[in-house]
Amino acid sequence: MSFDQSQPSFLVHYNRGEPFRSLTAVPNEKLTTILCALNETNSWGLNRFSDPDYLIRRKQVEAKIRQEFIMKGGNPILDNPIYFFLGRNNRFEEHPLNQGYMIKLSDISSDHVTFTYGDSLLAYNPDYRNLSGEKYKSSLCGRLFCKGDLPHLLAGVRSHSTSNLSIEAQLWKVPARDIIRALPSLSICD
Repeated sequence: MSFDQSQPSFLVHYNRGEPFRSLTAVPNEKLTTILCALNETNSWGLNRFSDPDYLIRRKQVEAKIRQEFIMKGGNPILDNPIYFFLGRNNRFEEHPLNQGYMIKLSDISSDHVTFTYGDSLLAYNPDYRNLSGEKYKSSLCGRLFCKGDLPHLLAGVRSHSTSNLSIEAQLWKVPARDIIRALPSLSICD
């Protein structure tokens, strides 16, 4: 698995620029300027922006997840979530420019966090899901989980042990500075 199932007690946000921000929250009139300023030193996965539908579909999925969260009793403050992983993520820790920020799950209200099995865009958008291969065919994909659902989600992940998807967390509130801890090292092999 690409996360540590034995200690799912914290979330990690990875970035190369200013933390706890999302491109989907940028107003349309500023988006072109910001996208043109992105490079390998301040962003990752730049090839995703070569797909002209990427941000449109990402915003559609975020709106769907947000509405589903509200229907489940959540109270999202943000329109566009800040993305985390449940636990550390090997792939994101391989690049020397990535920075990681950890927040204990116990410091986050269940009113402000949701989870998806795998990348929410790939799990929720049918076109991307079909292109993403067999691992996104799991019955756990395309479902929204709340904090109280984590035991069920983790049990489901364990029973789908052939898949190697991470659990993505969507934080619907900017985290308070006093609950954020920078990861001391992004090398999981320490």
